[in-house]
Amino acid sequence: MRESIEILLQSGEGQYIEYKGCFDKKDRSAPKPRSFKEIAKDIAISLAEFANADGGVLLLGVENDGTITGSPYRVDDIERIKHIAADSWKKKVPYQVVKTIPSL
Repeated sequence: MRESIEILLQSGEGQYIEYKGCFDKKDRSAPKPRSFKEIAKDIAISLAEFANADGGVLLLGVENDGTITGSPYRVDDIERIKHIAADSWKKKVPYQVVKTIPSL
C-alpha cells in the first residue's frame, strides 16, 4: 500500500489522479478543517469525472502540490461525507474507499 501511494504522489495530479486537501488554508496560522459539504462536493465532482472517463484515484488529505497534510475527519465523519457526495449524483457512481497508513 505504501509503495502505491508513493507512486501516486510521484506521478502528480492528472487525468487519473486527483488530490483533495482537507483544510481551509485562508488563515495560514491556524488552518481549519473544510466543511463536510464543501469537501463532499469536491469529492462528488472528482468521482463523477472519473466515472465518465476510465476511472482514477482520489487522494484525500493531499494538497495540489503533493504535500500530505492528512485528514482531520473521523470514521463517522467520512461516512457523512460519503453520503453527502452520493446524494449529489443522479446515478450511482461506483467507488471504493481505501484507508491509508497515517504517515509515509
